[in-house]
Amino acid sequence: MKRAVIIAGGNVCREDFEQIQPGDFVICADGGLDHAEAFGIVPDIVLGDFDSVKTKVGGYRTERFPAEKDQTDGELCVDYALTHGFWDITILGGFGTRLDHSMGNLFLLCYILEHGGKGRLVCGKNTAIVTRKAITLSKEAKYISLLPLTPEVTGVETEGLLYPLRKETLKFGQTRGISNEFLKEECKICFQDGLLLIILSDE
Repeated sequence: MKRAVIIAGGNVCREDFEQIQPGDFVICADGGLDHAEAFGIVPDIVLGDFDSVKTKVGGYRTERFPAEKDQTDGELCVDYALTHGFWDITILGGFGTRLDHSMGNLFLLCYILEHGGKGRLVCGKNTAIVTRKAITLSKEAKYISLLPLTPEVTGVETEGLLYPLRKETLKFGQTRGISNEFLKEECKICFQDGLLLIILSDE
């Protein structure tokens, strides 16, 4: 599966860029180019309205959009990735000082899923993914939280976690699934119906 990495303009750290592998297609969303420059990453394309980027974009392949538009620069990058056949998408720099943009970038994981892709958002010691079906995860962090994005996620069962769930229902707005821990090197999460946000976190 072809992989794209989107670098947005939010907070990043050096370890985030370890996500980029040889052969990945790197897309910068506007000010994300500043992060790429700082860490020696050469993007394949830079997209956006260029209202926040400080780096001169003249030496890069670019696609410019008007400042007044119906999509964020992050969504434009996701659309570009999907329309060019990149179904595995990682977003870096998706969280920052603007809560609205941070939440919007998180919900882009739902957008990616709805369009047949697989997405993850990585920010420092946190990784977020969204799924509609059973999933097996390797132990990438100490903590794992399960948060419903639909009114209910039903029939939730887990294996390999400190606090097991047995055919339970997680309800939107409640914190039942927060701050579980890995018992083994991988865990399995199954459920019957709903949309589940999974967040892996280290201290």
